[in-house]
Amino acid sequence: MTETTAHLADIELEPIEQGPIKGPGEDQADLATFLGRTNRVRLGRPRVADHLSELRAIGDVPDELERHAIAGGSVIAVRPTLTLLPAVGCVFVDVDFSLELIATPRQPGQPVGRPLAYAVRPDREVEEVPFTHTAKSVQEIGGEAGAGLGKLIAKISQENSFEEKGKRYTARSYGYGVNFYEVGWRLRATSATDLAGDITGLEAVVQVPQGATLAGRFRIAAEIAIETAPDRWLTRTFGPRRTQPSLDVVYDLHM
Repeated sequence: MTETTAHLADIELEPIEQGPIKGPGEDQADLATFLGRTNRVRLGRPRVADHLSELRAIGDVPDELERHAIAGGSVIAVRPTLTLLPAVGCVFVDVDFSLELIATPRQPGQPVGRPLAYAVRPDREVEEVPFTHTAKSVQEIGGEAGAGLGKLIAKISQENSFEEKGKRYTARSYGYGVNFYEVGWRLRATSATDLAGDITGLEAVVQVPQGATLAGRFRIAAEIAIETAPDRWLTRTFGPRRTQPSLDVVYDLHM
């Protein structure tokens, strides 16, 4: 990476042994730079709902979910909220927010199947990239947005862009994990959308097996960019090496 772009301070999170189920309001992590700028990540208690009841209220239940209910399973919508609070002179540029679905037997020792995601929303959100696919235009847009952070965001948007019908687009978010027991959302800052404040509108629809309740392990991996050169260099060179997760939380998700 050149000196004209902001350094990416990687905050890597690794799985740990499952801890006690936590309650609301306990879960936040501080991602500090060497000079003390604190970037904060918060996870609010996820909302859960009986998704079959919601679908039946509007008369639109897919056959697959109806068969799952007849077999004794349940269908739960999990709606998490993530809050990102960047410090002055810092930005979040990339966040991977994952959810491992965990089935717990209602009766101890009873074997149960895996919970699986029926849907993950949004599946993808895109926006048009406001410049052409040339190095010159990236430099121009970066200069207008401000040296360092603005230029970095413009560069990230361009590198992750794709062309469709003569225009270029970039994905600011996408979901993953349909028909699997781990789901998540990848969030990216763009020239038009920053990663700050409450991130809402996320939903995973989960098929819970018969005889089980649902829990979920939430993990967050984030990248931040630092604007000032001294703090960027000091954080990269002397910053702490994390050996434990910044945020790895298990929530009870049954109703």
